[in-house]
Amino acid sequence: MSNIIYVGKISSDTSEEQLNTLFSTIGEVVSIDLTRKIGFKQNNDSAYVTMTSDKVAAEAIAKLNNKIVDGSRIKVTEIHKVDQKGHSFFSRYQRRNRR
Repeated sequence: MSNIIYVGKISSDTSEEQLNTLFSTIGEVVSIDLTRKIGFKQNNDSAYVTMTSDKVAAEAIAKLNNKIVDGSRIKVTEIHKVDQKGHSFFSRYQRRNRR
C-alpha cells in the first residue's frame, strides 16, 4: 500500500480546496495534484492525494470511495505503481521494442 491515493470521476465544479477539506476529515493531507481534462465528460477529472501514512490512506479509501461530491460519485483507490510490469505506457513500449 502507498500513501498516495488516486481519485477519479471528480466533478469539474470540485476545487482542490474542497478535496483538501474532504480528505482532511480522515487525516493530514500532504499534497493534492488535481488534473482537469478539457473536452471530456463533465465528471472525468482526477487527482492524486498524498496522505501522511499508508494507514491513513487506507482509511481514506475505505471511507471516501463512492462518496458523492458536487453531484459526482468519486472513485477513491490505491495507486498502481508505475514500475510494476505492464502498468505503464513506457513499460509496454519497452516490451514491444525488445524484439
